[in-house]
Amino acid sequence: MPPGGPGNPYAPPVAVTAPADALIAGEPAAPQPLSIDGAFGRAWELMKRFLFRPFDLGKWFAFGFLAWIFDLGEGGGVPNPSSFNNLGGSSRGGGGGGGALPDMSEMLTWMRENTGAIIAIGVAVAVFVVALTMLCMWLGARGSMMTFRAVALGHAQVGDHWRSTREAAWSYFGYRMLLWAITMPLTLGCVVWAVLAVLPLVRGSSPDLEDVVYALIGPGVGLVVVALAMAPFNFLGRNVLAPMLLHFGGGLRANWRRTMAVVKTSFGGVFLFALVRVGIAIVQGILEVVAIYATCCIGMLPVLHQTICAPLKAFERAYTLRVLESLGPAYKIVVDPPEFQVNPYGPMGAPPGQGPPPGYGPPPGYGPPPGY
Repeated sequence: MPPGGPGNPYAPPVAVTAPADALIAGEPAAPQPLSIDGAFGRAWELMKRFLFRPFDLGKWFAFGFLAWIFDLGEGGGVPNPSSFNNLGGSSRGGGGGGGALPDMSEMLTWMRENTGAIIAIGVAVAVFVVALTMLCMWLGARGSMMTFRAVALGHAQVGDHWRSTREAAWSYFGYRMLLWAITMPLTLGCVVWAVLAVLPLVRGSSPDLEDVVYALIGPGVGLVVVALAMAPFNFLGRNVLAPMLLHFGGGLRANWRRTMAVVKTSFGGVFLFALVRVGIAIVQGILEVVAIYATCCIGMLPVLHQTICAPLKAFERAYTLRVLESLGPAYKIVVDPPEFQVNPYGPMGAPPGQGPPPGYGPPPGYGPPPGY
């Protein structure tokens, strides 16, 4: 076989430019127990290879754009109970006893006189919020697939990733919409509960703030329960289902079965994986805040923030991919460059056994003798 032809072990690595459908196809073998052993170090090396070997500012900005699209949909449609944490923060005044809310009788009178206008405005706002939420969730699903694929293949060509992730992104968007359809009625129920609990209190001339806070405890706990109940499904979707949709294709149902097979095979490993991911998210959040303040808040700008924090974003994606590799060879998504193999013939004029450094093609003179 002539040098440089198909199957030549000394040819330069070209696998990193393969399309998404070349990652793997077909039904995988049963997953092995999931393990996080060694995944941190291998994810760190993958991040360095992706962003620093070689350093390319254009790649950083391209990946920052992909990460920005991903961040648009993070948490879209899922309630965030942290916004309710400060409801009781100032429930007691300095001299003892609760404070009083301002007189709301005039506002309530106006609302009763303009009920039709309020309903119309509320419906319009609700439609706008739902449409915007769906758009952000769709973009987030697309960004999730593109960032995984960028790290797995080692390049940040936006157009290539956009074209190659359409089917997987739509499937993941369907999953997120399903979670949203379950979460939103429960969230709205808690909001209605809160309104009904507070409304009798504010009808008075000056309701006590402490009474309002106590009335909101139940709805607040309900929101926290909803968020905690949906957290495992959000985690599995983001860190197991999404990579499998990209890797295997075949739609949502088949890959959800694969996700559940992973959970059944190694529930403890998945739980430990989730704990580590929480820790990574906390550290990542702290470092992103530091990056914002270190750049005098310039680092808050869209895309620029993701570009500055590209190593954090890439490592987070890489860690998930490296952990999934423990499930077996069929679950390996990252396309690593081929390991260097010693050329048995040696370069012309040099002793046998020498060869180029890892990751590079052969210099002139390498390869079998002519006509081999």
